[in-house]
Amino acid sequence: MHILADENIAQAAAYFAPYGRLTLRAGRYIDASALHDVDVLLVRSVTGVDAALLADSPCRFVATATSGIDHVDTSYLAARGIGFAAALGCNAAGVVDYVLSALAALSVEQGRDWLHGAIGIVGCGEIGVRLAQRCIALGMTPKIYDPFLNATHPLGEYFAARDEVLRQALVTLHVPLTNTGAHPTQGMIDASVLAAMPSDGVLINAARGEVVDETALLAHCRQHPGFQAVLDAWQGEPHIDAKLLRAARYGTPHIAGYSHGGKLRGTQMIHAAFCAYFALDPRLASVLLPLEPALLHHAPASTALARLILQAYDLRRDDAALRQALQGSDPAANFDALRRQYPLRREFSEFCVQATDPALQSAVAALGMQFT
Repeated sequence: MHILADENIAQAAAYFAPYGRLTLRAGRYIDASALHDVDVLLVRSVTGVDAALLADSPCRFVATATSGIDHVDTSYLAARGIGFAAALGCNAAGVVDYVLSALAALSVEQGRDWLHGAIGIVGCGEIGVRLAQRCIALGMTPKIYDPFLNATHPLGEYFAARDEVLRQALVTLHVPLTNTGAHPTQGMIDASVLAAMPSDGVLINAARGEVVDETALLAHCRQHPGFQAVLDAWQGEPHIDAKLLRAARYGTPHIAGYSHGGKLRGTQMIHAAFCAYFALDPRLASVLLPLEPALLHHAPASTALARLILQAYDLRRDDAALRQALQGSDPAANFDALRRQYPLRREFSEFCVQATDPALQSAVAALGMQFT
C-alpha cells in the first residue's frame, strides 16, 4: 500500500515503511494532488483533512498523531467509510510539563510563588486531569471547569462554576476547539472574561489559538502591563501576530506537547490503530530513551522546586527562539522550522534527581521524576 505521512511524525519511517511505500511530506504541503494513489494518510495538526483533500483519493485510512482532531472532518470520513484514528492524550505529559515550566519561570523572575495556591483549569480531559493531579501533589488547589462533566468525576470535588474558575489569578486552557453545541470554545476568552481576571493575573493557552480573542487579549495586555500571557497556540499559524508576541510574557511555537515521549507515543498509538484496522502484525521499531539524571543546583529552599523544573525543561529557550525567528525575512516559514527542527525534550518522568532531603524527595515525586 502507499502511505503518505507528515514528515514531522516521529520515526514514521521506522514504524510504517515495513508495510508498503512510504512518502514523507511537510504537513502544510499535503494537498489533493499528493493523494491520487494514497491508501493511508498520516497527519499532524497542520493538515486539514476534509472532502476537498480526499474527494478524488482512494484513501482508506486516516490517522492524526495528535490529541486534537479539530483539523479533521470526522463526519466526512465516516460517510465515506474511511477509517480514522487519533492519538488522544499522547502529548498530555508534555503539556503538563510546559505549564509547570511557565509557572517556574514566572516564580523565579517575579519572586512570586506561582507553584502554590489556586489554579483555574478550563477543560478536564486527559491534559486537564493530569495537570490537576500534578498540582494537587504539589500542594496547589485546582479549580476546574468542564461543562461536560459533573461532580461524580474523580476530581469532582475540585469542580467550580465557569465564572469562578476564570476569575482566578492563574488560568490555564486545555479545551478542544469547537464552534457548535451548547458550550463552544471558539473565542471563549473574550474581553469580558479578561476584564474579570486580576490585572496581575496569568493566562496560559496551550490549547488552540482560536479559543482566545487575540484582539481583546492584546488590548488587555497593553492596558494592564502586569498581566502575564503565556501563549503556545496562535490564530492563523504559522502567520502569528507579532504584536501579540511582543505583549505576551512568554510565546512559543505550538510545542507544548512536543516532548520526545509525547511525539513517540503519538506514532505508537496511530501505528497500533493502523495495524488493527488492516489486521497486520505490529512491528515496533523503537523505545523511549533511557532516564538521565537532572541535578539540582544549590538554591534557596524557596526557589529549589522552580529551579529544578527549569533544569528539566525551560520554556524560556523556546520563547527566545520564537522571538528571534519572527525577526527573520519569512516569519511563517521560521515558525514552522522551529517545530520541524525542535530539539529533543525529555518529559519530567524521564529524569532522575539526586535528592536526600525528604521535602525535596516529596517535590520530586510530585513532579513525576525519580530520585536517588
